[in-house]
Amino acid sequence: MPAFYHHDLFSALRDLGADVQVIYARALIAQRVALGWQPPPMDTLPQRTLTPHAPIRDALREVWRLRHERTRWHFVHAMWGERSFMVALLFMRALGLPTIQYCEAPNPHLRRSPLKRTAKALYAHLIGRLPGAYMFTVAEPALALYPTFGYPVDHLYPLAYHRRARPLPNGEKSSGVEIVFAGQLIERKGVDILIQAIRPLFAEFPALRLTLIGSGGDREALERLAADSPAITFTGALPYDQIEGRIAAARLFVLPSRWDGWGLVVNEALSVGVPVLCSDQCGAAAVIRRGVNGDIFPAENVMALRERLREFLSHPQQWTAMSAAARATSETLSAEQSAAYMMRVFQHLKEQHPTKPTPPWIEAGEGVRG
Repeated sequence: MPAFYHHDLFSALRDLGADVQVIYARALIAQRVALGWQPPPMDTLPQRTLTPHAPIRDALREVWRLRHERTRWHFVHAMWGERSFMVALLFMRALGLPTIQYCEAPNPHLRRSPLKRTAKALYAHLIGRLPGAYMFTVAEPALALYPTFGYPVDHLYPLAYHRRARPLPNGEKSSGVEIVFAGQLIERKGVDILIQAIRPLFAEFPALRLTLIGSGGDREALERLAADSPAITFTGALPYDQIEGRIAAARLFVLPSRWDGWGLVVNEALSVGVPVLCSDQCGAAAVIRRGVNGDIFPAENVMALRERLREFLSHPQQWTAMSAAARATSETLSAEQSAAYMMRVFQHLKEQHPTKPTPPWIEAGEGVRG
């Protein structure tokens, strides 16, 4: 479905001279509209949404219409997320159209039936073993997973989440020492781990406060867990255009997820100069360097998270440098940088570029784990 960060990328590709046409599987859902998401402007890029009552048939018609487009790259989002795209991708590959996917690794905590797991694996093996299987992989888990389905390692190109360069909040800090989380209040996000980790630290650091931005099915349980900690505040959901400003007022952003394919809110925090502490199961951990622009802790490890928090809070003299490093990292994650990197990949695939391109955050010295 439409997403502002994907539209940022499409627009940046267009500005570099690419002829971009966009097909969405579904329209924007009401839940995201309520959070302030807006459909992309219709006058900026050629775009359409598949017919809701017959998306697979509509997708196949689109592929057939494009069957002679042998010089155009067909960029397909996800491996298993949309049945219409799964069928369309298989059809494109059968027709020999140049295709490249953009995939995260699936959530390992989701329970799937043996039949569904087998069917999905067979589909991925079929796509991955056909000649010309290329992919933009989101974070290290995807880079490790897809070769098991037959994708050649040298056909995989790392790609991050990205936002277009834009005016940002000035980063004036709130009183005290504020740590902030923003996201859904659900088990996968690990907010219970953060609350357990930080509670003993309020006695050690009296100015410390934790702000939790978001809503979700676990809010009542989390409020009970935090009931004896008046320094923890639940704001509820905020419109998306207000979240960056709230993050900018904090000293540290924490994303304690049990799993996150990437975690776009990490980009938002870095862009306003706020260091990030995230779990090693967040894809965005790929751009976090310990003691430079933030830190990483083992997912679901309360004691490790507490020690990382204590270490950060005990060294305020490092915060200014970490803030500057966060902004520098953000610059390598802009949609403009990602678009330029993708264009180099396409040129490389056409044998116009002699060496495999390096992602901008790695070129700039931002290390990838592993």
